[in-house]
Amino acid sequence: AQDIHSVVELTIFDEDTNKSTEFIGKVAIPLLAIKNGVKKWYQLKDQKCLLPVKGAIEIEATFVYTQLKAVIRTINPRQTAYYQVDEKFSIGAIKQSIARITNMMSGFINVMKFIDHTFHWENPYLSFGTFMAVLTMVWNFELWMAPCSLLLIFVRNLINEYQSGRLGTAFTGTGDELLPTLVQPSPEDDEVAEVDPNSKEPKKSFLGAITGIQDTIKELQGTIDGVASTLERLKK
Repeated sequence: AQDIHSVVELTIFDEDTNKSTEFIGKVAIPLLAIKNGVKKWYQLKDQKCLLPVKGAIEIEATFVYTQLKAVIRTINPRQTAYYQVDEKFSIGAIKQSIARITNMMSGFINVMKFIDHTFHWENPYLSFGTFMAVLTMVWNFELWMAPCSLLLIFVRNLINEYQSGRLGTAFTGTGDELLPTLVQPSPEDDEVAEVDPNSKEPKKSFLGAITGIQDTIKELQGTIDGVASTLERLKK
């Protein structure tokens, strides 16, 4: 794979004596979640990797990469896939995105509850310690220290890399690369009815209005999904 942040998708089929295949399940594994030489059980999911299905699979993988290329790929925009599935309106997808946003907002709500709990002095020791910490930080804070706070993110990632055993892993040059799963475009379910050239103009306007509403709903669905994905990245 050319992107260290990509996800490997594995699909499991069952082939019988008649050479016919039956879908068993599917798993999606982020490359950064792979621990070299460690066996791990993964719950099988449906074809869209949304709902769990019966069964699990044990996978042992080894992930090697070039650190310089990984940094460049992290900074540069993500590559556009060659095959893309046209998004269709789905109430389930919108509900799932709203649930993801609600889950991400729970952390913000907990922080607000902690602040309210501190200001009401329900726990005097906690409120006094928090007050002294904030006072010390404000008293000693200077403007040049603001960029240094970004180092905390690198320190946290460094600790995570050390704990996962990926720190210092070099590229071994095996020559084998993981090929991303190509998603074949599905056929259009909605067929556009042929319009009689002698038909009236209001009929065309009505069809255009319906198409515009569908495009707006799809854009709203994509926006909600994008907001949920952004909040999940910030939480990580």
